[in-house]
Amino acid sequence: MAIKSYQVSVPDASLERLKQKLSLNDLPDEVEGAEWEMGTPLSDIKRLVSYWKDEFDWRPGIFIEVKKLPPLLGAADGKATVAFHIVAPSLPNFGFSEGPKKSGFGLKPFHITRTMGLLYPENCKASHLNAPEGTAPSFWNRPFLALQHLLTPYAADEQAALQRYKFHHKEGLGYDHLQKTKPQTLAYALADSPVGLLAWIYETLHDWTDAYPWTDDEILTWVSISWHSTAGARASSRINYESIHNGADGVHYNRILEYILNVNFGIAHFYADAPALPNIWAAALGNVVLQTRNPRGGHFAALEQPEVIVRDLQTMLRRGGRAYGCVSGLDGYDEARNV
Repeated sequence: MAIKSYQVSVPDASLERLKQKLSLNDLPDEVEGAEWEMGTPLSDIKRLVSYWKDEFDWRPGIFIEVKKLPPLLGAADGKATVAFHIVAPSLPNFGFSEGPKKSGFGLKPFHITRTMGLLYPENCKASHLNAPEGTAPSFWNRPFLALQHLLTPYAADEQAALQRYKFHHKEGLGYDHLQKTKPQTLAYALADSPVGLLAWIYETLHDWTDAYPWTDDEILTWVSISWHSTAGARASSRINYESIHNGADGVHYNRILEYILNVNFGIAHFYADAPALPNIWAAALGNVVLQTRNPRGGHFAALEQPEVIVRDLQTMLRRGGRAYGCVSGLDGYDEARNV
């Protein structure tokens, strides 16, 4: 299949309609001194709405969450470091990918990666995950790990991760419950109100990162891609519902949290990420060849700490790495250069 270039093109009429909607917004008040405790602060929304309406010039060129990774991966020479072919896909319902109208397609990245490994291990030889999901190993499915879990105390950073995990489940999962149960109701608000979409996305960018210094241009680029996306701003709200209720190719959510054979997994844990698991929980996901615990970074690790992702991939796949040579005949080294 031939690769065709894609040119992002947003009609001027769409941009003008967006400005009209931004001009007609009705903002709520807020509790004095609330800051981020109750959600996105009013002062930030006022500033961003004004800038989006009057100054921001939006012409996105790449998928921004992974924009820092390709140059780092592409710098590998195939001699001292493992070289890669790089494909940065845009998921269904996001950006300028198609928005599926049938169930079973709109899944989160973790679920897609796990499902690929489960169904197609001959084509998915290794995966690197950040923001892994999982549960403590049990005696009925991973007895050795369960015994190790019972006898081995958590390290200090793992204990801190569990506390953040519990706090997130108590205070930070309102969006998740809504998306898992009634995403269509939420979709009306996100599709109709650019201010609502801005507040919705900006809260995530703030709360899920490790004090990442977002600029207004970065924030509005993320929001604009969603607003002008092919599927529309409402489509991404379906992914959690699809993951829990439908899965992909008949694979239920609970199955992808269980052990998966024949795939080499690398897992990076980042300090400020919400689903920060203890190492032994993550070990129950499959043949884990590498785990790293990183003192900085959050949910958007490819943006916040791209060097860590590249380091992990090189460690897994280089000579001596536990996933080295997992693809027969393609080990990432140019033998001609090593002669």
